[in-house]
Amino acid sequence: MRRDILQVQDEIVGRLSRAVGLQVTDLEARRSQRKSKNPEAMDLVMRARAVANRPTSTASMVETRELFEQALQLQPGNVDALAGVASTYLFEVLNDYYPTGNERRLERADALLAQALAIDPRHQAFPALPPVLAFRGC
Repeated sequence: MRRDILQVQDEIVGRLSRAVGLQVTDLEARRSQRKSKNPEAMDLVMRARAVANRPTSTASMVETRELFEQALQLQPGNVDALAGVASTYLFEVLNDYYPTGNERRLERADALLAQALAIDPRHQAFPALPPVLAFRGC
């Protein structure tokens, strides 16, 4: 009798875990499809992030932006790359790298962030928007 109960219990647990596992797998598959459909673009995004994590300078921001822009050439709607390019412009302004052209950089960053936000409103970069907008006086 006890063995039968344990066997039924094992069967129920097995069915539940398979059902939950399938749901998790399905969710992860859908999430990864939204992320990037181009492995080369994703590689460029990762390389850009690696450069961005080095000590910053005007040269590193330019290199980072170039890598993100290459990713956008391969996949124009890549939200990570759009947000990445925008972040380079914002970082240059916040660190006062250039004496002129900052308003243009902010406008470009704003346009890129709006484009990325239209594609994925829950992207990880967007919680940073309020401080950026406050800096800009919006």
